[in-house]
Amino acid sequence: MKHTVFAAIICLFVLSAQLSAQSRIQHAVDSIQSGDYDGARRTLKTLIYSPGEDQEAALYLMIRVELADGNPREAMNFADRLLSLFPRGDYVQYAHFGRAEAFYLLNSREAAQEELNWVVRNATDRRLTAEAERALEAVFKGEGIAGAASEITSEFEPPPASGRYSLTEGRVALLLSFPDPDDPSAADLQRGFRFAADYGTEPFPATIARVGSPFEAAGAARDLMNDKDLLLLLFAGDEGSAMAVTLLSREYGVPVVKLNTSAKSFTEFSPLVFEFLPSTFAQARALGEFATNDLHNDFALVLTPEDETGRAGREGFMQGVTAFGGSVDAVVSYPSSATAVRKELAEIFSAEPRMARGESPLKSLLSKDERERLFGSRNAGEVLEDAFMDESYEDTITTRESFYFSLSSENIDNFSSQLSMIPKRTTLFGNSSWIDVGALERQASVTEGMYISVPLLPSVSDTSAYVDRYVTATGAPPGAWELLGIDAGEYVGFVLKGNPSSRRELAKILEQAERFDGLSVVVDFNEEHENQYARILQHRHGNLQTIR
Repeated sequence: MKHTVFAAIICLFVLSAQLSAQSRIQHAVDSIQSGDYDGARRTLKTLIYSPGEDQEAALYLMIRVELADGNPREAMNFADRLLSLFPRGDYVQYAHFGRAEAFYLLNSREAAQEELNWVVRNATDRRLTAEAERALEAVFKGEGIAGAASEITSEFEPPPASGRYSLTEGRVALLLSFPDPDDPSAADLQRGFRFAADYGTEPFPATIARVGSPFEAAGAARDLMNDKDLLLLLFAGDEGSAMAVTLLSREYGVPVVKLNTSAKSFTEFSPLVFEFLPSTFAQARALGEFATNDLHNDFALVLTPEDETGRAGREGFMQGVTAFGGSVDAVVSYPSSATAVRKELAEIFSAEPRMARGESPLKSLLSKDERERLFGSRNAGEVLEDAFMDESYEDTITTRESFYFSLSSENIDNFSSQLSMIPKRTTLFGNSSWIDVGALERQASVTEGMYISVPLLPSVSDTSAYVDRYVTATGAPPGAWELLGIDAGEYVGFVLKGNPSSRRELAKILEQAERFDGLSVVVDFNEEHENQYARILQHRHGNLQTIR
């Protein structure tokens, strides 16, 4: 017998005759009761991934299927998804009971007790409360819980097709759309946001819904926006879902604050979308402006991958450079799946405009024949040298250049080691993937003095009183995504202080909001409603220092 705990429960409650018209639900219930768990899964997944009025019931029944089939971790995943997607749904109390069963099967007795206590305190179904009390008694006695519960018949009516997310307690909703149900980023962001909403400087009630695809995101956003009480929707997730939410924002006139960064901004598609973090394009543009206007670098080199993020970074950096009179000597891209960029690095440092103004290529990147042709045979071997011909060479050229090198985080060590030394007048700039202090320290000869633009910092000062409160409440310091959730919650409280009475009024507050300083981000919207602030960091002696 695969499922030894709570064995008497095949299904916590049997759906009433009111669901007889829902043939797929009824078919799934019949399959569960007959022990055909694979058949039940096939039926229920068609409902789970096609959101409608039966989705919550299908999610709950999947909890029962996995528990009955001895898969507590899968049951936990479905329970978490139900609670995220339907935080005030009809099955919430039953999902918590399912989590208790799963925790017990996973030998997490304390967590099981905590879930059962939640049911005792909050369940409205008295029969369920009684079952939770009996289970608690069995757990405390250290006994097996098999047989402690019995089947319960509940008079249940499925939620309507629209308005599935009740906003009776609040006028703000957070919609998360992460394709991977096990992605910890979504859970971390949700945890931080919930903490700020409940215990922040300006607490507020909020609805949180989680989906897994652009199709689901569109359905959930439409349901939420159909609720006349909704003032503000916050969104985080994949770019396909972001586009769906953006277009619905324009259709329904609902202000949307997009929380996670993307390659390019979505503000051009709806005047009511506000980018909480600067896009890759905006970050790179800020770097280009900083390099030319603040550091007075006259020329620029650009090396980026051949993907959407790489293209956005390339265009942004070039725009920032040329906006202040700088010129771009070379633009080179490399396959996003590449494991080596020596050829591209050699090409960019040997670019004709660069050579025409008297610069020299990096010898370490050239082949033996290329070095002999350019420098003669004296140093034709595989010798890593500075780019300069002799000690007086540096004094003959007064121009300075910027080198924007965008890469993925897993390629920092590999690609920067291929770069070897760069000219002393060349300043290295990088995208946020460079934020790996260990890798930066290991490649100090390359990264010393480089500048990096990032949308949020990977950690926060442990001296913050707010962080101390979070640690006390959760038992651990917040990570990057938790920080983003906290900042988003604090920002909502910040804009709600204006007591907006309508969506239009709230949009005006967002448009006119002063700069907001959070724990990990600074919000400063421009005329296109995009957060124009990008942190510029300099890496020196193994440390990342905020420049502005």
